[in-house]
Amino acid sequence: MGDLRSIRGPARHRELAAASVGNVVELFDWLLFASLAPYFAGALFPGEDPVAGLIYAYAVFAVGFVFRPLGAAVMGRVVDRRGRRFALLLSIAVTSLAALVIAVTPDYATIGIAAPIVVVLARLAQGLTISGEQSAAGTYLLEMAPPRHRFLFGAVSMAAVSVGQLLTLACVAALLVVYGPDGVAEGGWRLGFVACAVLGLVALMIRRLAPESEVFTERVATQRPPQLPILRRHKRQLLAVFLTIAPTSMGLYFVTAYLPVFFDQAGIADKASISGQLPLLTLYLIAVITLTGPVADRFGGLRVARIGNALLAVVTVPVIVAVTSGALPVVAGLLVYLTGLGIITAPVAVIGVSLFPAVVRGVGAGIPTAVSVVLFGGTFPLVAQSLTAAGNADLVPWLVGLGALLGFCGTVLARTSDIERSLAADGLPADRVVTGSDGGAV
Repeated sequence: MGDLRSIRGPARHRELAAASVGNVVELFDWLLFASLAPYFAGALFPGEDPVAGLIYAYAVFAVGFVFRPLGAAVMGRVVDRRGRRFALLLSIAVTSLAALVIAVTPDYATIGIAAPIVVVLARLAQGLTISGEQSAAGTYLLEMAPPRHRFLFGAVSMAAVSVGQLLTLACVAALLVVYGPDGVAEGGWRLGFVACAVLGLVALMIRRLAPESEVFTERVATQRPPQLPILRRHKRQLLAVFLTIAPTSMGLYFVTAYLPVFFDQAGIADKASISGQLPLLTLYLIAVITLTGPVADRFGGLRVARIGNALLAVVTVPVIVAVTSGALPVVAGLLVYLTGLGIITAPVAVIGVSLFPAVVRGVGAGIPTAVSVVLFGGTFPLVAQSLTAAGNADLVPWLVGLGALLGFCGTVLARTSDIERSLAADGLPADRVVTGSDGGAV
């Protein structure tokens, strides 16, 4: 197999863009639906009660989460059988088409029950395909990135998730400024989904220019991928990925979906104030994730992930308690937490896919990632709000800290021998995934 390091710089940038742009579209699409739900619920779902319509809309949002594990299994097989590039193209194409379908779906008053059915089907299609996005992108980057910069490439890909969040905030804000709340509810919301479809089309064009992974074309494509029971041989690796994803999923939904509500109910800051600071805080998170990539390349991704999770597990509860008690300014506390979250997010994509041999890499990393996102991320706002409603708001910081502890356990389960064995079988150097460029122990 040709030396992947011989690929020219511009080609490397193209491959990085191809892998990362999907994460932007994924979160933009996912958060846009939740953000615009209060405006389109009355138009697309039955009932004159706006609250009932909103419940229907959020139920559809939840259905997309439920189908993610199934989608990860399906798309993982696509990654392993048809190729990394094909899976990346399929994921973004279906996501974009589904967004466009939602944008042009007639109101419930026009086509009746067909309106919510079309929306549900569109969301199911997105849930089935987009759930394999992270593992497909991570697999592609692991196999195509320069060995000295694997974690930098992986960090940029993970930072792209937060870029999608920024685009969502900007899109919703722009719609409200231009059309106002009433105008958005009367049809302006459709432009948001059109924007998502257009962004997806741009991403599709970028991905069409990227080559297939040489590991797939020269090694995996010549083998018949084993059936799913092969994953029984990798139970520990599956559990490791499941646990390492937990703190990043919980952290993302804690910051984006529940943080304003939590501080508002605690009487620390109103929702509008915290929501207004989210763009700057997100930019800070993007910077931390990106800057952590070279550090992981230097000292080893597993080492950075273990230290980051350990520190986050220790400081999360004291920091959040200090903020809620007024002993620490809100912004200062959030910067501390986001620093830890950024450190553990940067290496997670590369570590997860590197634990599995190339022939089952898509399924192996995809399924536990999807299940972890559903259980720890998708349910976090509900669990946290339930604790608060029951008078146990003081347990919410412990819930967040528990996520970091689970992440640390995941990095302990991720053995260096697994990484060395899987990458050696692909003809890829494993030194910087395992030990970093300084050659030290994990």
